[in-house]
Amino acid sequence: MGIFENITSVVLLLLFAVTVSYFSYRREGLFITPINVMVWPYVIVSIMVNVVGIHFGYFAVHLKSIFFVLSCMTFFGIGGILIQKFLNDDYEIEQQHKLQDMFTQYRSAFIIVGIIAILAGFIHFYHALNQVGGWVQIASREFEEAYGKGLLAHVMVLNRPAFLFLAAYFLYRKRVSVLALLVLMFVTVLVLQIKNNIITILLGAFYFSYLFKLVKFNLKKAFVYAIVIFVLFNVSYIIGYTRIGVSNAYSSKIQEYLVHLFFSYLFGGPIGTSEIFNYAQYPMYSMKEVFAVPINLYNVLLLGSSDIIEIIIRHWIPISTNYRFFHSTNVFGLFGMLYAFIGVYGSLIYMFFLGVFAYLLKYLSYKKNAFVGFQLVYTFFLSYLTLAFFGLFFNIIIVSEVIVVMLIVPLINNVWKMLWGSIDAYSVGT
Repeated sequence: MGIFENITSVVLLLLFAVTVSYFSYRREGLFITPINVMVWPYVIVSIMVNVVGIHFGYFAVHLKSIFFVLSCMTFFGIGGILIQKFLNDDYEIEQQHKLQDMFTQYRSAFIIVGIIAILAGFIHFYHALNQVGGWVQIASREFEEAYGKGLLAHVMVLNRPAFLFLAAYFLYRKRVSVLALLVLMFVTVLVLQIKNNIITILLGAFYFSYLFKLVKFNLKKAFVYAIVIFVLFNVSYIIGYTRIGVSNAYSSKIQEYLVHLFFSYLFGGPIGTSEIFNYAQYPMYSMKEVFAVPINLYNVLLLGSSDIIEIIIRHWIPISTNYRFFHSTNVFGLFGMLYAFIGVYGSLIYMFFLGVFAYLLKYLSYKKNAFVGFQLVYTFFLSYLTLAFFGLFFNIIIVSEVIVVMLIVPLINNVWKMLWGSIDAYSVGT
């Protein structure tokens, strides 16, 4: 990649991001919107690659892939604009005055749900370790299989809505008992060492708190959050390396490896998206991987079949000339994965409807008397849009499962309180 193309890519990325943010803020009065949280991470990481990463052996993010990604984002934005026009933008931004009522209404339910998730997590952790042979297998594929599946693993997804809600409640009331619940829930997620699960639960909590103006966003905080993400990435791997001793896990050799691994993960999506255009086997034109969740549910629940669609690309490609470390990827970002499975035109159509869905969720979350379930789903959805530069997550069952749980938990709470209130009123009357 020549220096002219490199400079052009940086200018194009910055110009696109600034333009999108300007019109988004002018229209909506918000910095954190579905298109902004998707655009800026991709732009920042791609610029990091083309300005700094190439000097450490990483392949550049080429203009061809950048044009494709920005086209996908443009179709996403068009979908968002059209649904907002249809809905007439009838929503309110200020929601601070609703906080006390919201926490009074749902606090107990989410505390109970959080405790259930914690108990399920620790019981499942204990059984998983026994099943695979103890702590020595903590970072193994066998442990991931044992701890990531089963009935208790499904019960554990309750920690997502509970964590998002209780994180906001902690910022509102600063209760130590709530902080303890948050820490315990986070530990049950951390030990599985799946990075997107760790990052999205934190991002979701941040976005949910931001929705109610309990936190603010600025460049200084963004830098701090980036450091926190690196630390958590490091800690998630250190859990595995404790098999060889804590002192060895923090040795300079392993820490150097983890730094390279971190940047391989960080850069892998944009570079993978760029490199995939050079491989003859892509696109594959196979829509079943993109819509794996409904297809798998249909096959398993209605047909009784054990056939599950494989959504992981097993073909790893290099992203660097540095072969001393593991500089390869099998993820190509949301955009590269879509291109791999459904091609250019399929990707643009998918992104258009993804934009419609994202901004419909935004409308439902900001409108007057919004249902807290929609607000949880919206902020959780934002966390995956933020990671769009890394991978396609909307074809993973846990994402759909969490969305359903986020809607059901507050709904059950409301029905319970309505019935309980009716019973109380009847008892008093008699």
